[in-house]
Amino acid sequence: MDMFKFSVDQVEYDICGLKIGGQPGVNPTVGIPSIFFTGHSIVTDDRKGTFEEKKAEKLINSLDVLKDQTGIPYMLDVVGNYPDALQRYVDWIAKKTQVPFLLDGITASVRTPVAKHCSEVGLEKRAVYNSISPDHTEDEVKALGELNLEACVLLTFDKRVMSAAGRVDMLEKDLLPLAKRIGFQKFLVDTMVLDVPSIGTASKACYMVKERLGLPVGCGASNATTQWEKVRSDRDVYRSAHVAATITSVALGADFVMYGPVGYAPWVTWAIAAVDAFAAYQNRWEYRTRPSAGHPLTKIFR
Repeated sequence: MDMFKFSVDQVEYDICGLKIGGQPGVNPTVGIPSIFFTGHSIVTDDRKGTFEEKKAEKLINSLDVLKDQTGIPYMLDVVGNYPDALQRYVDWIAKKTQVPFLLDGITASVRTPVAKHCSEVGLEKRAVYNSISPDHTEDEVKALGELNLEACVLLTFDKRVMSAAGRVDMLEKDLLPLAKRIGFQKFLVDTMVLDVPSIGTASKACYMVKERLGLPVGCGASNATTQWEKVRSDRDVYRSAHVAATITSVALGADFVMYGPVGYAPWVTWAIAAVDAFAAYQNRWEYRTRPSAGHPLTKIFR
């Protein structure tokens, strides 16, 4: 990799109008906040999938405002613990927004029935199955093979493979062929943050995926920072630490970041936009890269 430019051709996907992937400085990094997650204050019954709709709508509206201000687009990580609840969340999100969303049931038994529902009601292009992992079951693979979802997340996590290089090898040899065999056509690679120290490893793996395979890639530092007891007691310290953890992968080429609860958006999005703008400015002058319309470079400095 030359500075801010990868040596192999980069894959770019269009998921319902949202462009993700490519060389740094072209498409902005996609922010992916989580909603309806365990413990989310707007959820009133996680088994039935009931929640405070006005508060949820306010959160969604705030993401639209931030997108207009910064140029950072978003997808939604829709989390559910039970199939009925997840389906209700998905139907509401599909009605209230136009953005793609991650179908994030905590187990395959939660995800696959809702994946089938999405396939039946015309959401097969917007629903991104999260995720295909080394822990997949044959029942899950068979169920997904009967559907027509286009995109999935490939989770490169295995306790036996902790190095960045090992994760990329597993992706190339196992996960990607499996996802193609199932019938998926678009692949978002999650290099998996396990704990705080692994943020560096996951970020390096992002760089390696881009340089070796050119696929859209990212990770979720919030998996670790929300459990970072050393900094949790001081709000300002925690926020700065979380932002640093989030943008580490962006600086190394990540195309998306799963930055945690949707309420984090106001103080995370601007940091992502700044890193994007710096890279785009550099590449515009050195490589004549043309930023996409509405890129942070055209938004946050003028």
